[in-house]
Amino acid sequence: MEECMILTTLLASLALLTSSNCSESKEDDNLLIRALQKQQIDARSVIWDDPQNNWKDYQAVLVFSTWDYHTDKFNFFLQTLGNIEKQGIPLFNPLSTIRWNASKVYLKKLAEKGVKVIDSIYLSSKDLKNLPNLLEKYGWEECVIKPSISASGDHTFRFNSSTVQEMQAHFEGYPCDLIVQPFMKEIMTEGEWSFIFFEKEFIHCVLKKPADGQFLVQSAHGGSVQPVTPPDWMINEVKKILLATEQPYLHARVDVIKKGSALAVVEVEMIEPSLFLSYFPGSADKLAQKIKERLSASLTPLEPRSKGRTSL
Repeated sequence: MEECMILTTLLASLALLTSSNCSESKEDDNLLIRALQKQQIDARSVIWDDPQNNWKDYQAVLVFSTWDYHTDKFNFFLQTLGNIEKQGIPLFNPLSTIRWNASKVYLKKLAEKGVKVIDSIYLSSKDLKNLPNLLEKYGWEECVIKPSISASGDHTFRFNSSTVQEMQAHFEGYPCDLIVQPFMKEIMTEGEWSFIFFEKEFIHCVLKKPADGQFLVQSAHGGSVQPVTPPDWMINEVKKILLATEQPYLHARVDVIKKGSALAVVEVEMIEPSLFLSYFPGSADKLAQKIKERLSASLTPLEPRSKGRTSL
């Protein structure tokens, strides 16, 4: 029987940015790549700082699992994304949003707009000598300290007045500002709620809890993840939080804790948020559809390519 070639028209070629040391997120990466391919988007996993990258090979770039951006590569990370945008390549999320979100000082900006965030003190490594006085001034018996530019719980510590000198020694000369917050016992008792949004639409939610004897909820630190259905009032409050950022985004995650009948923001993640796609069948398809809708409005489809052969 005669064979013929089936042709499919690709909408775009998309680089899904990841990092060379990223293994934990590969399941979500692969889920999204397959979902994008179903939408005629040729998606490929690309290590963001690979010197062999030629961004002209792609018609769109999605920052997805670049979980080493906050290290000594931070400035190069922003420079790389800037080069992508300068070439007119659609970047998700846009660089303006990523710059806004890169330093956790954005929490202060949200608080100034009336958003409830965990009480925070911002200080440079030069101000560490004042750390004992700050604990006494605010009456905080136990605290958390972390860099203002960080991810995955790196260099995040729980301490009190008896261990404050250890924190001073650890962060002496640290290259970015630091954040000190009171330790929130709700993390241990109830956990941290993570709300996932695609283009202002609530998608799903998980409840993260630390392992026994720990306080960090990330899975890399032994934390657990449980899919949950949050009440409508929580979803509506998180929508207000995202609105207060005034930032455009394709995908975002908002982490909060419950304090009685109110929410307090732990973090708003708009750079490379864990989206927990593998916990919710169909969620990768929803994100792929959002990406397709954005690209369809601005791009000319690529030339048809071979999808395979079939017999007639």
